[in-house]
Amino acid sequence: MNRVTKTTSILLISALLSLSGCAILDCEDYWTYSDTLDTWVGADIDRYEARNSQRPIDAMERPRNRLEYEYDTDYTQYDGSQLYCRTYFEVDRNTGQIVTWRYEGDCYMYGYCRG
Repeated sequence: MNRVTKTTSILLISALLSLSGCAILDCEDYWTYSDTLDTWVGADIDRYEARNSQRPIDAMERPRNRLEYEYDTDYTQYDGSQLYCRTYFEVDRNTGQIVTWRYEGDCYMYGYCRG
């Protein structure tokens, strides 16, 4: 095999591997912020706080012997802009389990592929 053919073969193989790698790493089904919060329903609120290194910034009495905790999840984007995000968990007062959740603002998840 001459030098030109060998170089062309190497470039062709590299291009094919690169393209196949992109296909393998490509993701069309990312987790949303809602999907992530859904995973916490039924979990203990203390576990959420420990896992995310957060404490509530406010708590409010709710009906049916529940408390609603508010968390400040604001963050700065790579371009320096601030995004506002508040996450709320309604928790059973007796068990400490998360019953439901809601959020307000620009709450996003990036880079987490389901597959």
